[in-house]
Amino acid sequence: MMFSQDNYLKVINYISKVYSDDIESFKHSISVSTEVLYTCIECKLDSDKTNFLITLSCLIDVFSKSNLVYDDIFNDFGFEIAEALESLSLNKMLKNKNQLQENINQILTLDYEIQMIKLADQIIKIENNNTTLKESKFILSCLKNSNLYLSQRLEKKIENLL
Repeated sequence: MMFSQDNYLKVINYISKVYSDDIESFKHSISVSTEVLYTCIECKLDSDKTNFLITLSCLIDVFSKSNLVYDDIFNDFGFEIAEALESLSLNKMLKNKNQLQENINQILTLDYEIQMIKLADQIIKIENNNTTLKESKFILSCLKNSNLYLSQRLEKKIENLL
């Protein structure tokens, strides 16, 4: 498996501009993409799938943490990335308690590889104390079949909090 360093640098440069005043969001995106990259290597995913997942993982929070909208991502990264990113994003129009459930329902309609991005995101959130134990357990229970490696990592993070 060989991913494209040029693709990775392109998306890193992109998010560095998007998050120029928000180092925490930039750090989070890089951390999620690192989890995903390692998982792609561990699972021996092909380079096209790996490039797609790295791009998606770097962009994980751009809708919620910036002024970017679907059309921006569509124009800069294409239809597949824009669609997957929209499905991974919380619907801010719903009440807070319904957002995560609706988000998980959307994610469950996607390929396993895309679902694993949510697991990687949750691993980083739990490491940085940016989530609740309840939310982490819920995400793990819903998405544990998407990727064994990431599920085990998230499970260990949860156990360490108990």
